[in-house]
Amino acid sequence: MALDPKDFTLTWEPVQPSGAQWCVATHGPTKRSMRLKAALCVRKAEKDLDLWARTTAAAILDRTLYEESAAGVKAAKLAEANAAADDARRAAERIAVVKATYPLEKLPTVTVTAAQVGEI
Repeated sequence: MALDPKDFTLTWEPVQPSGAQWCVATHGPTKRSMRLKAALCVRKAEKDLDLWARTTAAAILDRTLYEESAAGVKAAKLAEANAAADDARRAAERIAVVKATYPLEKLPTVTVTAAQVGEI
């Protein structure tokens, strides 16, 4: 979605004794705002702090809007399902190892097939 950094207005707070400086960046079209911290290392490294703040705010808001979109929610759910499948696969492998060591013990059964995992 690539937001335009020029759409952000910045309000800088005074520099703190530590050298850090906070900035409130507000996105005009969405009216969303965020507070950014320009640490001393950032303040020394960046030639244009306004550009840094606008670019950083645009990247953060772009990522946030994606995560809130239908595609972002779907991607998060798919990643969660894949992680659960990986956990189940590791559990099945561990149970198989313990079952081989103690064949007479009753252990839970976990079955994960490649077809099921591939469809997620």
